[in-house]
Amino acid sequence: MQRRSTRKGILLAGGTGTRFAPLMRIVTKQLLPLFDKPTIYYPLSLLMLAGIREITIVSDPENLPLIRKLLDEGRELGLELHYATQGRPAGIAEALIIAEHFLAGGASCLALGDNILYGHELTTLLRQAAARDVSTIFGINVHNPQDYGVVTLDARGRPITIEEKPRHPKSRIAVPGLYFLDHDAPSFARQVTPGASGELEITSVINHYMAAGRLRLEMLGRGFAGSMLERTARCSRQAISLPWSSAGSRRRSPALRRSPTRRAGSRRSSSADTAQNTAARATATISRRCSIRPQSRRASAWR
Repeated sequence: MQRRSTRKGILLAGGTGTRFAPLMRIVTKQLLPLFDKPTIYYPLSLLMLAGIREITIVSDPENLPLIRKLLDEGRELGLELHYATQGRPAGIAEALIIAEHFLAGGASCLALGDNILYGHELTTLLRQAAARDVSTIFGINVHNPQDYGVVTLDARGRPITIEEKPRHPKSRIAVPGLYFLDHDAPSFARQVTPGASGELEITSVINHYMAAGRLRLEMLGRGFAGSMLERTARCSRQAISLPWSSAGSRRRSPALRRSPTRRAGSRRSSSADTAQNTAARATATISRRCSIRPQSRRASAWR
């Protein structure tokens, strides 16, 4: 039986989700289905695997009632859920300020609501980070570091700087949206000034910890990391294009002109089919590994 952590969780289910238009006009991306469950279940599983049971969910006024309807008070999952409103998208770091009263001066783990992680011994890494006094972030080598917060290491492998979506990344080490922070996180967030986008960047909070020498970086190996929902969306756009252009003229989808199955004698499957199959395999694997079941069925995260 996993020991309960005294650390509290913050799950930020925000963002405008412009990559998912027009779906995001009616529902937040955290409620979009990913394989057989809403996307928000996956980051919630990460907090559960870390031993965290008391969690506050931060979202906008329109979607917060829908999330509450889905998860209620969390008793079915063995959780104690709270809810807080973020009036407008003002950055990830603002979630620390919003949840300051909830944290009551204690340590926290901030997870992004569309974030999915899976890899070798991930559960062990999460439990160790939750039990550690020093703040911890994770890193993984990616091919597109300009889409993430990118961390730079010194000669001894210690993190020294982090930049949010840099045009010219200094490294390929991206930081996924899972941050184990100590009791000073809300205070550091209040010291952050809005960036060019007008938002409070979480990278600025992380830089405070780096400057104080109070941050540990754990590298993740093989597996999935980052916003898998957006990666799946990119694969889907490659696989199936809209039958209407933005100008409103009807055009036939390339994916509809070819059979989804490989024809006999063809040399290789189309790139569209490959992207679609890759997305399907990824979501199916993650769903099996990060399953959430009612407490009465002994949720796999607590075994």
